Amino acid sequence: MTDSSIPDMMAEARRGQWTDQQLAAKAVELAESILKQSNAGMRGKEKRQAQQMERMMNDPAGKAFTLALADRVFRPSSPARGAELFRYLLDGYGVPRYLSAADRFAMKMGGDFPLNFRVWSFP
Repeated sequence: MTDSSIPDMMAEARRGQWTDQQLAAKAVELAESILKQSNAGMRGKEKRQAQQMERMMNDPAGKAFTLALADRVFRPSSPARGAELFRYLLDGYGVPRYLSAADRFAMKMGGDFPLNFRVWSFP
């Protein structure tokens, strides 16, 4: 399909008198066309991110971990509480399999980091 097919499909939808089944089929066709065109314009980094997202969607424990991480760890009341929650999630869900080997290693190392470690601060 060409770029002009999406506006054509939208115009056809506005004037069409379709049954629910026909409308559903046309919606799937339109979504497929939009997806193909958006994927065709992706660059390397975007493709890698999309592949990682696909792996996450196929990793139920990793997906649950990621959602819990965003919900709990990224908004802690203190850095120590954030680290504690991060460890709790790692213990419960494990390191997500959808991550790259380097990211899995870094996450494991972060989970093993001592909670009482103090970062140097300068006045």
